[in-house]
Amino acid sequence: TSALVLNIGPLLGIAVSSSFWGAMIKRYGNRPVIRLCSLGIAIVPLGFITAQSNTWGWLWVVTFFSGIVAAGVELTNVNQITSLAPHIPRSTMTAIFSITAGLSMAAASLLSGQLAHWLKWVDGMDFELFGLPIVNYHLLFGMALLLRLFNAIFVAPRLQEPTATPTLEAVKEVVPEMIQSLAERLARPIYWRSND
Repeated sequence: TSALVLNIGPLLGIAVSSSFWGAMIKRYGNRPVIRLCSLGIAIVPLGFITAQSNTWGWLWVVTFFSGIVAAGVELTNVNQITSLAPHIPRSTMTAIFSITAGLSMAAASLLSGQLAHWLKWVDGMDFELFGLPIVNYHLLFGMALLLRLFNAIFVAPRLQEPTATPTLEAVKEVVPEMIQSLAERLARPIYWRSND
């Protein structure tokens, strides 16, 4: 069950949001999208920190949301990379980006696994905080949260894109449109069934 949640949830989020983020990037630029999605992806670890053994439904929501914001991050990353080297074919840059991202993910997973294993044997590692049992994995999620917040607050805002719409202005328009777009996509199966 956990494998389904961790793998299917994000893929569903990516599937329903990729075209939306593509349209938003064309309309507002990369900068507001990367700032909004960086902030969104920064809070995802909170979902895992607060998850309990009986909250599978909550984890579906968290992983689905992580796919939505990850789609925006990935699209803006590819756009930025291809704009830095316009003489290289986009397909080549996308392939290089995918390989680099995959290797980075593999290295991060390996290092995180080793750190989790080491933290497991540290004295006093298992304790309670506000009624939640804290173990070694919670500390890893906490570290991820801090790193992602650092990126959202200090790195993403430094993206230079003079033609982009100011972030606050774009957010005021994007959030209602995003909610409407997701509602329409999620309602399609119900609409199809009602016409059968």
